[in-house]
Amino acid sequence: MIAHPTADGEKRKILVVEDSRVDALQARLLLEKQGYHVSIAMDARAAMEHLNHHIPDLVLLDIMLPDKNGWEVCKDIKQFTSAQGHFVPVVLLTSLGDVDDKVIGFESGADDYLVKPPAKKELLARIRSLLRIRDLQENLRRAHKKLSRAHGVIKRDIKIVAEIQRSFLRDTFPDHPDLDLAAQYQPSYHAGGDYYDLVEVDEDHLGFMVADIAGHGVSAAVVMAITQMTVKEFAVGITSPGAALKRINEKLNRHLSSDHFITVFYAILNQKTMGLVYTSAGHNPMMYYSSGSDVVLPLRTGPDFPLRTFETKQYEEKSLPLQRGDKILLFTDGVLDVQNPQMDFYGEERLEEVLRKNHHLSSHELIQRIMEDTEAFRKGRKRLDDFTLFVIGRR
Repeated sequence: MIAHPTADGEKRKILVVEDSRVDALQARLLLEKQGYHVSIAMDARAAMEHLNHHIPDLVLLDIMLPDKNGWEVCKDIKQFTSAQGHFVPVVLLTSLGDVDDKVIGFESGADDYLVKPPAKKELLARIRSLLRIRDLQENLRRAHKKLSRAHGVIKRDIKIVAEIQRSFLRDTFPDHPDLDLAAQYQPSYHAGGDYYDLVEVDEDHLGFMVADIAGHGVSAAVVMAITQMTVKEFAVGITSPGAALKRINEKLNRHLSSDHFITVFYAILNQKTMGLVYTSAGHNPMMYYSSGSDVVLPLRTGPDFPLRTFETKQYEEKSLPLQRGDKILLFTDGVLDVQNPQMDFYGEERLEEVLRKNHHLSSHELIQRIMEDTEAFRKGRKRLDDFTLFVIGRR
């Protein structure tokens, strides 16, 4: 069976490292008849010089060389070719058939081991088999290289998406004589699906929103950006949070083809009366610290559906007066779902306790305290979901 050439039509290259000129010439004659291109090195130094100029497809290596132990030469060849990014099979040839010699040979990196003089058919069969393995390894290496390049492009694109996403989120809030506002956002990956915002509804009303788009990564970030633009376009001028969510839901269902659904908590504050009206589209109950009674209460509404699931007639609304010293903590479920190494969840009770004990802090300081507490709880375990906090406090 004649040897198959490489993909570019070149002959397979075999390096024979053999100090016996007769054995080397016999090997060359046999292999060249099969269509291989054969080079000969008489010692270890000549073999390594050859490798510096030409990487062969396979090496036949005599274990007894005049200038160096064949096992050490095998290690040198393997290290050199691997550093060049190639898999080159090495077949050790020896007149010794001792099992220990074979073990040492394989430990040195050899891919096969033949006792001299090898049967011609066996030698050719072993060579063909190892060259097939080499081809598979090379194909795998090329595929991995392409995948690495593609992964680099994806990482760069995701980084750009994450930067664009962060540019959509507020990092400062307008100075307000009665309100103390702060927010924190951390995606579980470079880009995520959480969203918070302050909506200037009209001269007398401010809207506070936190949303969680189902899923993570680039697709969730894109849906988040579309949601934010929809809110900016259609929530302004609507002083009813339920009516605003209904309109936003209609627009998203009409124009957004993604299957991602969106949970939302939206509250609107009347700056003259300091009365707060809120609603929820399938979001977790937010937390309200009442300074008058020193308790934390959940802000619950009816079991309304998330945006992008069903059309609804109206989202249920509830109201409360925002007293001096009160705080409202908005968050996404990524805060509650922080896990420690024992797989326990951080949960509502821990978050409620931190809010109650630290209500006297500024909104920014309260967020930092919650961050510290969740960090201490998870003890280095990776966050599995996006993490968003938004605090509205009355001074």
